[in-house]
Amino acid sequence: LKQDLHVYYQVQPWRNSGPNSFIVAFDPSGNDYERNNWIIQLVVNTSDGRSFHPRVPHFQRSEIKSKCLEDAMKSPHLRDPRVCDYLPPGNVYTFSLDTSNLRPLVGKAKHDLSIAGVGTVGEVVFVSLYVHLINLKNQTKILQVFSQTYQTFNYLHYRAPYNCIISMGFTH
Repeated sequence: LKQDLHVYYQVQPWRNSGPNSFIVAFDPSGNDYERNNWIIQLVVNTSDGRSFHPRVPHFQRSEIKSKCLEDAMKSPHLRDPRVCDYLPPGNVYTFSLDTSNLRPLVGKAKHDLSIAGVGTVGEVVFVSLYVHLINLKNQTKILQVFSQTYQTFNYLHYRAPYNCIISMGFTH
């Protein structure tokens, strides 16, 4: 694939700190493959069971890097401007969703985080991205060329110390 794929999100530092945008910068229209009977499909799945299959009309053109810097300068205690260095410059295609809106309407969320004596602090939301190449002549022929799962966190009631909860694993 010639298209780059960039993902931008920052951990929400406390409840009601603004939208918790998860933004994917990816050009879905760059289908050099169409002449060879292949199309590119981005798939976004979330841990609440939603699945998005955005096509060109679902993407918006955005100055993602400058918006990131603007957001960081507006709220330096909430956002890290160094993250913006990794985003593409210029007007790029973006698909975004607000992870704070991915909570079930009723009942407890599957990935609620509770602390003894405090109660439910927030919710972990997993966002999985997949890029597929789909053969136009035989649509059952699908090649997965990229997959990655990201873990976001939304505070619901309390602020936990040190702003974020992260789990990491290392291999040697």
